[in-house]
Amino acid sequence: MPNNSCRSLHGNHFAAYVNTDVALHLPPWLLLEKPDNLEGSAYLPIKRHTLRKYEVYYHIFSEFTGYCADRGLNPCYVDLTAGPGYSSVEGLRYAKASPILAIETIPRFAFLILIEKDRERCSALRYRTRGERRCYVIRDDSNRRVKGPRALWGYVPTELCANDQCRCLVCIDPEGSGDISWRTVKAVAERPDCDIIGLLPAPEFKRAWGRHRGIYVPGVHSHMPPGKWKDPDKHYVESIENLGHNVRVLRRIEMTRGVEYQILFATKEPQLLEKVENRAARWRK
Repeated sequence: MPNNSCRSLHGNHFAAYVNTDVALHLPPWLLLEKPDNLEGSAYLPIKRHTLRKYEVYYHIFSEFTGYCADRGLNPCYVDLTAGPGYSSVEGLRYAKASPILAIETIPRFAFLILIEKDRERCSALRYRTRGERRCYVIRDDSNRRVKGPRALWGYVPTELCANDQCRCLVCIDPEGSGDISWRTVKAVAERPDCDIIGLLPAPEFKRAWGRHRGIYVPGVHSHMPPGKWKDPDKHYVESIENLGHNVRVLRRIEMTRGVEYQILFATKEPQLLEKVENRAARWRK
């Protein structure tokens, strides 16, 4: 379990959360008192169902680093949509988001690259990671940083990559279809040293598509893989599989009635996939 320097949620609000279907059986460290004195956009606003996503990340991050440790590999973490580090749960309490969960993962990630394009969110993330020498925070659009002369992979210390001893877990967690393009996902999936965890397609795209099927959704052509499709979830999985990955949907989470998003994991390593599937089977019981 991550080192929790924040107080867990207590009192009537905690009872109200754990008695809902969404928060039932969630680890208590997912709900926190306010972790620092930052305000406003320093916290990503989320609904309660998003806590399920963070629970999945917590489990899979440690499975990934454990897999690398067993094989003498240096595990690195790349977050393409890092956010400010903490989330505000419906304005009532707070939760550790993917960057903080990754920083606190045991066994540890050797190096972390956190990318956030919003100025205020990135400033908050830099403040919260200021004591972590393993972290490199970049304010930019991930779609520009995955490929090209300023590609983010160059920020990983060379000593970690010697003799192909580095393996990266790339978290792709867009809010809307304009945040991450298919070209970016494809560029990551084509790298032999990268595995993927995230929400694909983007939840806000799924929400709009689920409510207005047949109506144009902004950003759909850049976000979705090419080709004809009727089921966006299935099309995304098959498109990543066509790049040589084994893909598993770890959990489906309902946002609104009848509209779900999927958390998927993609890897070319059969033993890593088996390790992840075994962990997923345990938390579903």
